[in-house]
Amino acid sequence: ITVRRGPVGRRWEVRSQKDEGRPENYVLVIDRRPHRAKLRLNFYLKMLFGRVLLEKGGVLLHASAIRKGEKVHIFVGKNRSGKSTLARLSRQQIIADDAIAVRQGGGKQCAYALPFYEKGKTTHWPKRCAIAGLYMIHKDRKTEYISVSPREAVSQLLPFVRFFGEAENMEQLVERALENLQIMVSQIPVGKLNFKKDDSFLRLLK
Repeated sequence: ITVRRGPVGRRWEVRSQKDEGRPENYVLVIDRRPHRAKLRLNFYLKMLFGRVLLEKGGVLLHASAIRKGEKVHIFVGKNRSGKSTLARLSRQQIIADDAIAVRQGGGKQCAYALPFYEKGKTTHWPKRCAIAGLYMIHKDRKTEYISVSPREAVSQLLPFVRFFGEAENMEQLVERALENLQIMVSQIPVGKLNFKKDDSFLRLLK
């Protein structure tokens, strides 16, 4: 990957080696304005990280995560589903506000905080942590935990796996993501967490 100032001097360009010399194939154009540039580059690097993680047997999930004791609880959901809200309400260390890496480590599935900027993080925990539970979240009028089967968990988690890939390789990458998810859900508890906006969900964390 190369990063360099664009031809008009008003933007930065990020290209992969295969796109060098082909101006029609910019991978990403980063706005000169610092805040937007940071967010765009941050997103792009996360997606590349997700691609590498797939090849290493892990997944990058669109999720928030808290560290409680020596274990991590992961909240997976769409934008504005309440991931950041749950993390804040927990009053625990927030190691991820937008994305978390999950990979086998020491014979068990572990969570790894990313070395990227995230607005809601309260700590940059450098170590791997065992995962106590993974929760697919949904706002509701009552708080409850519902277990799901491994097959259902894989199908519902797949849309939240983040990675960068070329169109011609996408089918193989999705297959790899499915394989990694199947291994992951066979080793950690996965369920649906319906919650109302208070800390009552804490009693349901495994």
